[in-house]
Amino acid sequence: MTGQRGDAQSAPGSLTLTADPAGLAAGTYNATVTITSADFTAATVAVSFEVAPATPSSVFPPGEQALIEILLGNTNINASTYNKGSFIVKNQSLNGIQIQSITMDLRPGIIPDMVFDPLGTAGDPVAKGFTPNSGAAATGYSGFEYLDPHGGDSFDGYDGLGVNFGDFDPNETFTFSIDIDPTSIQGLPAPGPND
Repeated sequence: MTGQRGDAQSAPGSLTLTADPAGLAAGTYNATVTITSADFTAATVAVSFEVAPATPSSVFPPGEQALIEILLGNTNINASTYNKGSFIVKNQSLNGIQIQSITMDLRPGIIPDMVFDPLGTAGDPVAKGFTPNSGAAATGYSGFEYLDPHGGDSFDGYDGLGVNFGDFDPNETFTFSIDIDPTSIQGLPAPGPND
């Protein structure tokens, strides 16, 4: 901590203290400061300050990005992620960075209770598990995992999906398909072929 004295001629005087938070973990810090002067009775003052958590920078450094497109160019209200190539993942890195994995979470979506329904038990009875459609060899596709059973029960589908890669270089593309349904249609017949 460093201090700076105010105008010695004015009363009451002021003292400005600053702290360098470099190297300090986020949290509240407490200390005491003793003020002494030849013409002043010593005083001890309690001081408290808070170091805020660091604000994270962008997920990707400049020039590093991935693009995920779902049902690209499809304006049909009955469009389905069941169809081949419904999900398109592109590595658009400008600096040679590989994609190691992607994780998708449907919970924040605008339609409530949307889930990955690989068994046909969470929505309508039409089912399709995770299916790589193109780019698996080129990207080093190495596997997938259903994540977070909806409501704690896999019968109700999965909120998340993770996909892993071993060699997903810039300018490469990986496509896949999988059934996604809202749980509000659980047990109802499908509205159309492969929907």
